Amino acid sequence: MYNYKEGRKNIIDILKTKTEVIKNEGIPKDNSLFTYKNAYQSYVSAIFVDIKNCTELNELKHDKLLKLLRTLTSQIYSIFQDLDNHIEIGYRNGFLYAIYDIKNDGDLYDVFNIACQVNTFIHMFNMTITEYGYNEITLGIGIGCGDELVFKVGDKENVANDKQWIGKPIVDAIDLSLLANDDGIQAIAMSKEFYKKIKGMLTENNPNYKEWIKYSKYEDCYYCEMVITSVADWINDGMKD
Repeated sequence: MYNYKEGRKNIIDILKTKTEVIKNEGIPKDNSLFTYKNAYQSYVSAIFVDIKNCTELNELKHDKLLKLLRTLTSQIYSIFQDLDNHIEIGYRNGFLYAIYDIKNDGDLYDVFNIACQVNTFIHMFNMTITEYGYNEITLGIGIGCGDELVFKVGDKENVANDKQWIGKPIVDAIDLSLLANDDGIQAIAMSKEFYKKIKGMLTENNPNYKEWIKYSKYEDCYYCEMVITSVADWINDGMKD
């Protein structure tokens, strides 16, 4: 049984202990640098992918569900890993996600490109799985950016010692992924801060981007259905070798 007296002592100990917040140019990948008395703060970007029909998928037989999720997650992880500045990649509660260290606006544009790759991939994925009797998967892709605080949860006596993320980028990415591909918002939704920082590079690389990226005053976000054109053409052509 949980020891309430010892628990109270631990609460008081944590409240009295000074926590060092280290402002860094990047979040350390080395977990040994995290202690129960420090936290790191840095500018990051988060991309969250919401699997919209998770409830429907859970009705599949376990072997079919396992095959579907294993293929889906492994391929999206591969896309996430395309950028070397990823800090964490994972799957939680129906969300696939990646968090990236950001040094400049170019890094944010690269994250946007990752979102476009995921949006392109799902078309190829759906065309493939329907051939094997599966229903199509719908994804909502949300992107945020900003300062994030990271700390180690638990304590020395606690088995759980995962890192916890606190800040607007992840909250925005989760919320936007839930909005994306629903009620008129297209598959990729991004925060205003994220869009403003990549706007210049969008202009340089995609002169017609204003036709593709829209603003929702009601949801206060930018959204689009952008894909990698060359790959989309291959998919639409029947994915011939």
